[in-house]
Amino acid sequence: MKQNNRKDGFQAKLEKIKLDLGTYKVLLYFQNRQDPLVIHFDKPARKFYFSLITLIVTEMKNLDKPGFIYIRKHEKTLKLLDNSLAGPNASKTVKGMWDKIRKAWRYTLPDLETGTLFKILDRNLIPPYEKGGKYRYDCSDDECDTWANLFDYDESNPWRFKFAFDLASISLNDISVTLGDLRNNSAWQEFVKSLKIRPKAVSREKRAVPRWWKKVTFSLVAVSIVVAITSVIWNSYMRPVPPTAETELSDKLSIAVLPFVNMSGDPKQEYFSDGITDDLITDLSKISGLFVIARNSTFTYKGKSLKVQQIAKELEVRYVLEGSVRKIGDQVRINAQLIDATTGHHLWADRYDGKIGDIFVLQDRFTRKIVSGILARL
Repeated sequence: MKQNNRKDGFQAKLEKIKLDLGTYKVLLYFQNRQDPLVIHFDKPARKFYFSLITLIVTEMKNLDKPGFIYIRKHEKTLKLLDNSLAGPNASKTVKGMWDKIRKAWRYTLPDLETGTLFKILDRNLIPPYEKGGKYRYDCSDDECDTWANLFDYDESNPWRFKFAFDLASISLNDISVTLGDLRNNSAWQEFVKSLKIRPKAVSREKRAVPRWWKKVTFSLVAVSIVVAITSVIWNSYMRPVPPTAETELSDKLSIAVLPFVNMSGDPKQEYFSDGITDDLITDLSKISGLFVIARNSTFTYKGKSLKVQQIAKELEVRYVLEGSVRKIGDQVRINAQLIDATTGHHLWADRYDGKIGDIFVLQDRFTRKIVSGILARL
């Protein structure tokens, strides 16, 4: 189970947020802490995601309320930001851009622990697992939860995004967008203006073209047309169809551990079922060659009734582990099932019984059994 970094029971309270367009940094100021938590979008591809956050915050400030923003309305601006900031990682198509925005907002940006899309300044990357494990930033549970809760979206309309600082009990006045001395909308407008690509001036002088060059050019064009037609015929009728990206994804040794369901009828037992899930994610992450989805991503599905295939497609994994925990008196029963999302078939399932006793010892024992069962099957 993930270690809780809170000290003396202190729970951090967020006081304000600053988005600095000049440095591509998000600064989170917590109460009674001298230095802010600084999240730096330090590379070209990462700068695009910083601008996405800033665009949504700016629109919310223009509306003067922390409401949802219909992000597809800003396609033109987002294409400019993507092409100007993301460098070689800019999307080749509009659909590709929307896909990466949606996945980043729901799954990758909320993950403060591994910081896939940003770097956390003045924090160490620590290896909690043995050699071959994944590194994580040394951040507290409060910081991780606060950051993850900021990325909200409308369940009924997946393109309505919200940077939900209101859930952290701060107001519009407590969040600012800056660019030098400029603030909020002025800062954003100046930032976008600086990204606009100005076309180079074309000389109006016309040079005389030799007749022989015109003949060569005509011949080259004719050859190009023949090659293009041949290529179309080959691609349409003769070339074998390559596997789709979805098929390639399904071949990866990747897994998502969904939050185990508490079937005890006692909300107080929620910590036990969550602890089992945390331990499984931790232990599976130790396995070399197995890609495991982070906790903050899988816990967004807690309490939701969705098909396994849909969850696997959204998280881009082939295998899904789900289960339940039931407690009666001092007896505990845990059910676990491993599912191949490409077929929907159960690959492995088992049931474990035990007495509550020392809860951490019991969790470790169940976790080892489940991980062993998964390894034997995969």
